[in-house]
This record gives sequence, C-alpha cells and structure tokens, in this order.
Amino acid sequence: MFRKIRCPLSPVVALLMVTAFLGPNEAQSARSYREAPLVKQSIKGAQVDQMIQSDKRMRACDSKIIRTKELQGTICRLQALQKVTKKMQNNTPWLVNQKLSIAKAAFDTFMAIDQYDPLDPPPKFKHLQYQAGEATCATIETVLSALSEIPNRGGYKPAHKKAKDNLETFVFDKNTKGLREGLCKCAKRWLSTADRAAKSMEEKGAIQRILTSRGCFLNMKKAQEALSTSRKAGPTQLSGRAKETAEQESDNQRILDYAQTRDFTLNRCRAKIGPSTIKKPEKVQNCLCREIKRWRFPIRKGSTNVISAVLPIEEKMLGLRINVDPKGKVQQCGPLEGPKAPPL
Repeated sequence: MFRKIRCPLSPVVALLMVTAFLGPNEAQSARSYREAPLVKQSIKGAQVDQMIQSDKRMRACDSKIIRTKELQGTICRLQALQKVTKKMQNNTPWLVNQKLSIAKAAFDTFMAIDQYDPLDPPPKFKHLQYQAGEATCATIETVLSALSEIPNRGGYKPAHKKAKDNLETFVFDKNTKGLREGLCKCAKRWLSTADRAAKSMEEKGAIQRILTSRGCFLNMKKAQEALSTSRKAGPTQLSGRAKETAEQESDNQRILDYAQTRDFTLNRCRAKIGPSTIKKPEKVQNCLCREIKRWRFPIRKGSTNVISAVLPIEEKMLGLRINVDPKGKVQQCGPLEGPKAPPL
C-alpha cells in the first residue's frame, strides 16, 4: 500500500505558488483594505442621526450601517469624520495635532480603498470608491483651510506656530509632504475614481477646480521663483529669471505634467507590452488611447493651438504621440514611437 507523505511548504514557497497561479496582476491586487483607527472612532459621541438627516450624500447611512465593517460603513464614517472635523476648534496646539491626525487617517483609508480590488465587489463598488475620495478630500481641505486661517495674535499664537510648522512639512507618505500636496494627491486619485465610476463632467469639474485652485499641476519651486518680483508703482514687474521661468512652462509641459499624475491608470495597458518588442502593437495602442481619451488636459487660458506631445509609456523605449485641442481634449491618439514601437 502507498503511504501518504506530508511535505509542509514554507510561507515563501506557498506565496510563490499563489503568485504563479494567480498571475502578477491578481497577486498584487489588494484583496482587503485597512481602515485607520481614527476613522473607526469618528462616530463615538457623534450625533449620527442628525448628520444623516442634514446631508443627502449620507442617505445610504443609518445608525446600523455606519457601525458595520462593510465598505459602505467605512464610507459613512469618512463622511461623518469630515463633519466632525469641520466643527472642531483651532485654538490650541493639541487641537491642531488632532486635525492633522484626522487628515492623515482619512488619507490612509482612502488610499487603501482606492487600491482595494475584491474578488466579489459589493454593489455600487466604484461609486463607493468615488465617495471615499470625496469625503477624504473634503476633510483634508477643511484641515488645510482651518490651519491656514489661525491668527498670529494673543492666545492663538501657540496654535498658529504649530500650524505654520506643519502646513508644508506634515508627512502623509514617503512621497507626499505638506497639506497642499496631500490634498493634491487625494484629488488626483479622486478624479481617477470619478473616471472609473463614469461620473458626469460637472462632477469631474468640481475635482478639477480643486486641482487648479491649489496649484496641483504647478512646479511650486519655479512658481515661488516667479513670485520673487521687483515691486514698483503700477503693475508688478517680473524679474528676468521669472520671465525665463514662465516661458519654460509651455503648454507641452503642462500636458506632460498632467499625464504624469494619471500615469498609474495605464499600468493595465503596459502589461500587454513584451520585454523587448510589442507583439500586438494595435491592441497596446488602442488600450492606451481608450484611457487617455478620458482625460481633460489643463490648457493655458486663451490658447488656440492644437498641441502635440509624446507621452512616455516606457522610459526611453516607448512613447505615444497625442494631439490635444484648445479645450484639453485628445484630438488624435497615436502612433507609438521609440525603439520598441513598430516601424511606420
């Protein structure tokens, strides 16, 4: 008779087998998300029923759902957190710290939800991701506005100093420092969820207004140089350095800067590209163009030209040429260019 032999697998071997079975995209997808503890605590002591009745966006929430572990419950708590934050005072360093912690908790939770890719998505999953971005960006913007408005006088001075020290240095993640940058990253991800949820141009326009008003597409170092002007009577006189900087910020660069913020949405198409050549270039180009044609590029006001640019798909190896009209819409998409591109 045959004898069963047990061969226990080490965790590393087991992980490799799962990765090989699922493939690279599925294995790296987030099958769960982590809700920050501060978000979970947002409803403690809060008047939940009054919140729900006063805000149409919370119509899917009730006293039971808002306490569940389901994704809808997390969205409700993010929405409640924004309302609680708006009512908080700013008059002590401790309260400033609390608001910063709330902004970070909402940011971390939304980033996790944005990457969440369940095998069995709940109803209206893409809309829920959109709502997570909406509530989180509103919370960060509330904190940014509140801390920026603390007066530097009397008993407010310690809170003012605490806020000033953190406005540009508070760390959201290793690549995001400062409340403005945190809001910009949140808004860019929120815009991506709006695309996935097929939201209206009006809803996307509200997100674009945040990106524009907060200078999310500007190189802030160059912008600060441009603001170092010599003041005289009458209109501001730009220094020679500032004028040179303004000339460098061309429409072409605006297109490339915006594309960089949406670059992560092209990863699915990149998976179709081989290590040395493209086996099916038409499929790759169609995949890229379907995504890029959803974008609306920020074009300089008053511009009447069609702008041509090559978006980098693989550094130094593959690019995609696009033409953008004065309204920021892609007029022409293709061809592929670079060493990996097929011959014309």
